[in-house]
Amino acid sequence: MPAHANMRALCPREMRCCSFICRIVITCCICLFALPLSAPAASLPIGANAATSDDWENDTAFEDDAAFEDDAAFEDDSVFGAPPAQIADPAYPVNRLVFSFNDFFYIYLLDPAAKAYRYVIPTPFRAGIKNFFLNISTPGRAVNAILQGNAHKFGIELSRFLINTTIGIGGFIDMAGRDPRMHADYEDSGQTLAMWGIGPGIYLMLPVLGPSTLRDSAGLVGDWFLNPLSYTLPGLVAVGVTTYRTVNEASFHVGDYQTLKQAAIDPYDALRNAYLQNRAKEVGR
Repeated sequence: MPAHANMRALCPREMRCCSFICRIVITCCICLFALPLSAPAASLPIGANAATSDDWENDTAFEDDAAFEDDAAFEDDSVFGAPPAQIADPAYPVNRLVFSFNDFFYIYLLDPAAKAYRYVIPTPFRAGIKNFFLNISTPGRAVNAILQGNAHKFGIELSRFLINTTIGIGGFIDMAGRDPRMHADYEDSGQTLAMWGIGPGIYLMLPVLGPSTLRDSAGLVGDWFLNPLSYTLPGLVAVGVTTYRTVNEASFHVGDYQTLKQAAIDPYDALRNAYLQNRAKEVGR
């Protein structure tokens, strides 16, 4: 049989598997290429009340919204007075402009959509959707755990995926999360680059995506490659699914951004410092 005939005989599942493996290899290559381009990560000061990101914790599918609104970055105003992280912001004028755009986008588009969605859709359903997306994004977290040399976290992610996909009805119920030892510990490509000694680089404010650094922006490329939805869904469908996930996630944090703006003298600086401190804590976990 000719070689091209064998290729045509591959089933779609085999082709998707090969595509995913190729994406993992490409992600590793991106990380290795970036390694010599950055200095080692600088030590960042973290205040006693530094912002935390427990986005994936306490996500039982049948509790009220209070179980999902435990982001300490918006509960303690003292975080806004914490010392600024020592990361350069040479693109300050552009970052300020993008911040203004993001502020308009959130206040007049995302926040109203999240409020309306929260009003119409009950908490158990929204929690189930959040758990489903957390479960389906397991490959990215598992691969990053391996790239960081953390076999324990890899085992937890694999166990969580098996338990939640089966007993948890496709991941809509976080059955594994009911065990305190089985909580998801979100690992992304930006953290992997930091573990490999790559410094944060300069501070960036990305359109719609929000605060980031040069390292974490490069990590977003790796996260995209490791996200199953990025290659299993057509382009426009993937955009629609991502938009829905964003609105669903935002529905658990309605009012948080307004609280930050009201508590801060300069919302730009407050958001920047909260983000950098939170990322420093995540990298140091």
